[in-house]
Parts: sequence; structure tokens; C-alpha cells
Amino acid sequence: MNKKQVSCGIVTEYYNNYNYGGNLQAFALQKYVMDNLMQCEQIQFDYEYKPNLSKWILKFKSIKRKEKFKLVTNSIKSRTSKYIHPFSISLIKKRNSVISSFTKTIPHSKDIFTLSSINTADSLYDFFICGSDCIWDISNNPFYSALGFVNDGKKKIAYAASAGCMYLPNGWSEKFLPYVKHLDAISVREKTIASELQSLLPDKKISTVVDPTLLFTRQEWDRFISPLDSISGFSLIYLLSENRSQAKSALTYSKKNGVKSLTFPNIQGFVHTWQRKYGEVQNYSADPFQFIELIRDSEVVITDSFHAVVFCVIYHKSFFALKRETHQEYVGRVENFLEDIGLSSQMITEEELNNINTIPKIDFSYADKVIEEKRRISIDFLKENLR
Repeated sequence: MNKKQVSCGIVTEYYNNYNYGGNLQAFALQKYVMDNLMQCEQIQFDYEYKPNLSKWILKFKSIKRKEKFKLVTNSIKSRTSKYIHPFSISLIKKRNSVISSFTKTIPHSKDIFTLSSINTADSLYDFFICGSDCIWDISNNPFYSALGFVNDGKKKIAYAASAGCMYLPNGWSEKFLPYVKHLDAISVREKTIASELQSLLPDKKISTVVDPTLLFTRQEWDRFISPLDSISGFSLIYLLSENRSQAKSALTYSKKNGVKSLTFPNIQGFVHTWQRKYGEVQNYSADPFQFIELIRDSEVVITDSFHAVVFCVIYHKSFFALKRETHQEYVGRVENFLEDIGLSSQMITEEELNNINTIPKIDFSYADKVIEEKRRISIDFLKENLR
């Protein structure tokens, strides 16, 4: 895209992102702003991740002997597993290639910036947006993710920024607030985060808005997807935690209800031996739009993914949101969303799933009303602050 035609740069989890939800939220925000407000594009940013070996060595020295053995053993297993199932590696590469092709269709900056060069992006745009997804995760650098590189003379806002959890983690304020307080307008995705930020920044108005994927209605998403010539009436199992016990329970639930199981093995890019034959149908080829199609065409969805839950609600699909056994901080964003729309009962534990023998019939009427109103507020926020 010609740089002179682009008014707005978006900072989000975009570059080298192989996550379905991450790509769909990046697509949705850029698409909505470009179609309704102004020309915009994603800013490509490479975190240049380099492991701190000295820090790792100090940590290794400080742990107990038994823990050291476990750490080394797990490390060996993670590496040797790649040689156990080379076919799985090729399938993961195939999936990543398909998702990467989709990512490249989203308008983006020609240059790939790093922390050492991101300040040069300030001169390229008149408006800047940071958000959504987990852009304010404690592990991110706020100089980039909270637009610290943008001069105060430029309009810079946060749209549906998320810390990836229900409450701000320890150390977040010290790290992020020096940059966040300089934003011209702030909106976040989780209402609990909004409440905390309002206390920290009493002179700022903190708004709660919908995830970018909810800026579009079901009919609007239908413009981008098409029917699949594939199976129908299946259970879609999409578990980012890749918890073996939960995955097994999801399969058992599918069998009890007489539906085929469609799974996304190794979705995090790691090769797990137990996923070799996991599910009756294994998907390694869906791009993000086809991911939505699969949710739409399913009989029931079992997931721990925020965005999978969002699309279940958009398409009125029966679903269960499984509480993660690990990385429980991520449970908060799903819990927050379901509580807002009156569907908290759809978030369950593995034990509860084991005791359910039917596919749920969900009344989405209240959820639709809440989302419609929140969508209006969110669109008003963007219109008011991008002018």
C-alpha cells in the first residue's frame, strides 16, 4: 500500500502470528477502520526475541536437584519428539504456511520494525492504534505495544487492549503506566482491567469495548467465508492448552453424543506423541476464514480459546468453554466475556464435562442484545477518536 495514502498504523499481535484468533482480530480491526474511517495498515514488528542465557543459568542453579532432572528430561523429550514423528512436523509447517498466507493478505507496512527502529514509524502515520488481543501482556515491551515510540503530537489510542488475563499482574503498572497514561484515548476488552485502570488513571476515561472480531455481525462475517465441502455434524475440539486429560474427556464426550471429533493437533507448534492419532478427523490445513467455517458447521464446540468462544456466540453454536488446568490467567478473559453476555454456565471444568451426556441448547437472545449494544459503543469510540 502506498505510504502516502495510509493515515493510521495499527500495533497488535500480527507479525509471524500463527494463531487463528490473533489473525482474525488483526484482520477485523484493520478491515473495519479502513472500510469505515480511514486508510490503515498493520505495523510489522519483530520482537527480536533472544533468550537471556545468564538468567536461565542462574535460575537452573537455584532450583532443587529433582527439579533440575525434570527440566532436563522435559527438554530432551521436547527435542527428540521431533524425530519420533517427522510427519507431524511437516503437517505443522503446512498449517503455518496456510495461516501465514492469510496474514500477508492483511494490509501491512512494507518495513519490518524492531525495538531499535520502531521510532522511525512515528513519521509514517497521523494516527496510531494499539490493540487488541494480548498486546498489553506483561511480557511485551510497552515502548512498542503501548505506543511509547509515538510523539505526543500524534493521535494515539488503545482499542480493546488486553493484558490476557482478568486482573493486572504484578509489575504491570510500573512497566506500562508511564506509556499508557500518554495515550489520547484508552479502551480495553476486559471490564475488570478497565476498573483497575480507572483507579490508576482517575483523570482518564477508560472505556470497555468489544474485541475487534465482534465489530462485525454474523452477516458481515459471512461475506468473507464460504461453505465447505466437508463433513458436517461434528464436534470441533480446539484446545490451546493441549492438556492430554482434557483432550481425552472431549473425545469421550463426542463419542457419548454420537458425533465425529474434529481436532487441531499440535496447534501450538509442539509435537506431542499422544496427538499422533488424536480425533477422528485431524485438521492441519484450515486458514483463519476456514476456521470460522468449521465452527459454523459444527454440531458442538469444545474449546479453551477466547476467539473460538466468540465465534460460537456469533454463529449461535452449542459450545463448552473448558477451564484451563495450566496458564489459568488466560481463563479470565473468557470468563469475563461469558459473564458479560449471560452465558457463564458454558464455562465448565473437565470433571463437569465428564458428567454431561447431551449437546446443550443455548438461548443466545440476551447475548445478542448485549453484544449489539456494546458493538454500538465500540464503533462510537472509534469514530470519536479517529478524526
